[in-house]
Amino acid sequence: MIKPTSTNCLLEYIDEPNTTQSGLELLDGSKDGSKVRLNYKAKVLAIGPDVTNIKIDDIVIFKWHNNQDTDLEGKKCTFIDIEKVLCILTNN
Repeated sequence: MIKPTSTNCLLEYIDEPNTTQSGLELLDGSKDGSKVRLNYKAKVLAIGPDVTNIKIDDIVIFKWHNNQDTDLEGKKCTFIDIEKVLCILTNN
């Protein structure tokens, strides 16, 4: 079990199609491996004790900048501070 500290969260990236309806391919990185997209969608896997505005299993949009990406049991995940979460997606 992973328990992030303070205001940190563990998120699992949600893969999104990288081709538009018209067939235009969207790039997700450059040849040197740097990130191109600035915002990502992810599922919340774990939250730190000081996180109050999101919960486990929420789907969020967050900004990527110097995050700590990791491979966890075959899942592409990242640790971020709660301040990087831009919004929570809802079905309402």
